[in-house]
Amino acid sequence: MAAQAWSAVEKMYSAQTRAKTMNVRLALAATKKGTMSITDYVAKMKGFADEMAAVGKALDDEELVAHICNGLDADYNPVVTTVTARSDPISIPELKWLLSARP
Repeated sequence: MAAQAWSAVEKMYSAQTRAKTMNVRLALAATKKGTMSITDYVAKMKGFADEMAAVGKALDDEELVAHICNGLDADYNPVVTTVTARSDPISIPELKWLLSARP
């Protein structure tokens, strides 16, 4: 009896986790900087990454950088080009600094 109850709870939690994961992945792909400041935009994207980590699906910095760059408008193309042309990975704080320093 207890095993069946735990199995039911596990299945329910699994479905909720999959749904949450899918929704956060969609939000990561669809979120654009728009009128947000760089600080607010990066914080929002890091929040999504934290949500993914909370359900056991942590993003590495490289994946988060890609999502952040994807949501930027053409004004940030020089920074995105610099980031993508690098041979070494960039940290999120360094990316935020580069984006904030953009003229």
